[in-house]
Amino acid sequence: MAALNFGAELQKLRVKQTKNCPVCGQEFTGYSNAETCSGKCRIKKHRESKKMNMSAVLINTDNQIISDDDIFINSDKDFDAIEQMAKESCVVCAIRWSRSTDGQIAYWTPAGASLQPHWYNAERS
Repeated sequence: MAALNFGAELQKLRVKQTKNCPVCGQEFTGYSNAETCSGKCRIKKHRESKKMNMSAVLINTDNQIISDDDIFINSDKDFDAIEQMAKESCVVCAIRWSRSTDGQIAYWTPAGASLQPHWYNAERS
């Protein structure tokens, strides 16, 4: 019976290779099992794989939807766009977002997510 040489098997995994990071595109040298160039990219890749489906709407003070359609949120730029829509609206409104993966509903404010609405154009009322 041949003896197993775990050291040799481990050494095969320790061989470094030059690769391109699938997240940022940077070339890096890493172990054969490394998939990304850094912890930051590894976390970003993980979050992308668990991407949450989010949408947002404008609501009035009676909690009625006043935007034409749900706006699907894929990045912070999408929140910036709906926030600009709220600021340009002629009525007092808030941004309500929901996440389909877990059913969470909250509001978007200039400071980020909140459980309380931020009323845009409140000074106009």
